[in-house]
Amino acid sequence: MGRAATASILCVCTALFAGGCYQYQVVSLESLRPGMDIKAILSEDAALGLREAFGEVRLDLQGEVLEVQNRSVLLAVPEFRTAVGFGNPSFHQRVRLGPGEMLRVELRTLNRGRTWGLVGAVGVGLGFLIYEAVGRGWVGGPTQNGESGGEV
Repeated sequence: MGRAATASILCVCTALFAGGCYQYQVVSLESLRPGMDIKAILSEDAALGLREAFGEVRLDLQGEVLEVQNRSVLLAVPEFRTAVGFGNPSFHQRVRLGPGEMLRVELRTLNRGRTWGLVGAVGVGLGFLIYEAVGRGWVGGPTQNGESGGEV
């Protein structure tokens, strides 16, 4: 099998599994509890009202439920900012949303089967590419003058 075919297979496997690492289930406001990871689909008015807080219009917000009170939800929404130095620290913006501002609320959970499937597919693909590279002499094979390559 050629490199182009192998790369195509890897791309197809990744596309099949990548979308499935998380799954979303529609839930009611009454079922929300602190600590839940949710995605709130916002009304247009709510999205425009939060534009200043996020610097852009966001039609959905993903975050952790901090508090549920009188049918409103306090969310910790991650905002990633580049920092000088090592790492990329995560900051959270607290946002309170009322029931009229959320068109739909979805519980976000990890789909373990598809996640492990993605990890396995990528591992097998990388293993195959390494096998191909070594078998064709691209890595550690003989050099142009016939000597064994890859030795120090």
